[in-house]
Amino acid sequence: MKRALALLILLLCGRAVFAQAPVIDHIAPAYAIVSSPDLTLAVIGSGFVSGNTVIWNGNVALTTTFVSSSQLTAVIPSAKMAAIGVALITVSGTGSSNGVPFRIISPAAQVTSWTPTVFTPGAGSVNLTVYGSGFTAQAVIYFDWQAVGTTFVSPTQVNAIISSGLITTTGPHSIHVINGAPPTPTQILSLSTQPTAFGNQTVGTTTTRTVTVTNIGPSTVSLSGFTVGGVNLADFANPSNTCGATLAASASCTASVTFTPSLLTPETGFLTLTSSAVGSPQSVTLTGTGTPTATVSVSIDTTTQPFGTIVQSTPSSPISSVLTNTGTPTYTIASIVKAGSNSADFDITASTCATATPYTAGQSCSITSVFTPATTGTEGPVTVTVTDNSASSPN
Repeated sequence: MKRALALLILLLCGRAVFAQAPVIDHIAPAYAIVSSPDLTLAVIGSGFVSGNTVIWNGNVALTTTFVSSSQLTAVIPSAKMAAIGVALITVSGTGSSNGVPFRIISPAAQVTSWTPTVFTPGAGSVNLTVYGSGFTAQAVIYFDWQAVGTTFVSPTQVNAIISSGLITTTGPHSIHVINGAPPTPTQILSLSTQPTAFGNQTVGTTTTRTVTVTNIGPSTVSLSGFTVGGVNLADFANPSNTCGATLAASASCTASVTFTPSLLTPETGFLTLTSSAVGSPQSVTLTGTGTPTATVSVSIDTTTQPFGTIVQSTPSSPISSVLTNTGTPTYTIASIVKAGSNSADFDITASTCATATPYTAGQSCSITSVFTPATTGTEGPVTVTVTDNSASSPN
């Protein structure tokens, strides 16, 4: 039974560690006319979870809505579609997804009809004629959003041969013509952390985070290097990275980022990678907030315990001193030691203070003493010394 339970735990842990990375099958629409208004993009695929983000060109997080494990939607601002070109759409999650191009195209090419209109799987290649207006010598026919070799005939006609491998169903099929459509990018980098959040951190201390750079395209990418910028760039640094001058397809490298806050306010910066990849330069946002320097302090409500006159061999009433953690971090006691004349007659075994026990801010414990005189006459003084992690230790 134990072996079966252990195996089940291992399998569950394995599933957690090797969670499915998001995969994009296609996007809709796959293009927009240049200078289009804000557009809602549907991203269709698998492995999507709540919290995934659709990324534009590897470095800009779009406002994303989780619809289901197979669909996300994202808003593309009109400013991103101000010029003809191509952008890469990816999804960040447990690793980065594959990239799918989104094209910003000229509005000139208009398709009105095509022949034939019926395509039969297994019947071989098909000679396609597309009619419309505004076609140029750079026009490209897209059959089900797959670019095919195109022959320009006139501003109203373009031809193509559709290979049998592209005809998998009888229909419906989509036919589009784009004049001078930007090519699908082959140099594509994904930066894993969007953004790098350091959270609250004590002023003057240094924390390190790691950004992973992955080449998700089919071609080697040339890397020019990392730079740090932003409002508070003096408090952020990139001390090292494992990236060389190039990054092969499917390969990854890492860059370390440090934060050493000097201010008691939120701070921001950017780590920027310049490369030959689409969307370069690509940046991740760095954020963090400085907090006051942590100090451990302890207060003791009374440091003197006078027992007065006690009958020989008779225990006194207990007297306690209360220790309170008045600092921010956890207070811990390393040792409690008594010493002095006739120390054996002073008992502190009823104390609630314990060594190695963490006391958070505001928590207290007590050192309780009982005096049982073994002889007549004055005894003491006896000192109880508390060694701890406070600035005033030993107390």
